[in-house]
Amino acid sequence: MEGREIIFSLLHLECRLLWDEALRKSYLDVLTEFSAEAGFEVYAFSVFSDRIYMITGRFGVYTEEEAREVQFGALRHFLKYGDLRDEDREVTAEGGTPWADCVKLKDLDDVLDTMVYIHLVAQDLGYIRTGIDYWWSSAQTYRKRYRWKVVRMDVILAAISTDREHARRIVVRRHRVTVWHENTVPVCIKNCVERNIRVS
Repeated sequence: MEGREIIFSLLHLECRLLWDEALRKSYLDVLTEFSAEAGFEVYAFSVFSDRIYMITGRFGVYTEEEAREVQFGALRHFLKYGDLRDEDREVTAEGGTPWADCVKLKDLDDVLDTMVYIHLVAQDLGYIRTGIDYWWSSAQTYRKRYRWKVVRMDVILAAISTDREHARRIVVRRHRVTVWHENTVPVCIKNCVERNIRVS
């Protein structure tokens, strides 16, 4: 995808740090600023109270270890500059040590399969009846309902087709088909997700 390396990350916060909507919004605002400073791009995300699923990338070499550091860097940035109360910081201090697992995505199919999976994981976790309607994911941006500024949707759509609207319809169709069937874990991230299910 235009010389980019792209990685799926699953960050476990080990506490319910992002327990309300204001904190999730603050985290995404801080992530927008931090991604520009740190030089990485966000292509998809789903944010929950205790974990964050994300697809990030950058031009040139981008390793799993760098992606892991990106996740921890964004979290540190949020804890320092985010709109948190002292009680929220205390929850983090009293919780376990956050950790992240990352997997490199090899091609566009891996990226799209993983993106659809993380957009619909809210349904699997019981946050919402239909995962595609979960507000705190980039699914809203790809569906043109709400534009999360941090999401580089243009990169993904350009890789699918030169016709931006056609590319967006392809993404939306993949979401719908998966909603009708089962949101199975893509093969490319299966070991990572299963590893994390076992230790959660």
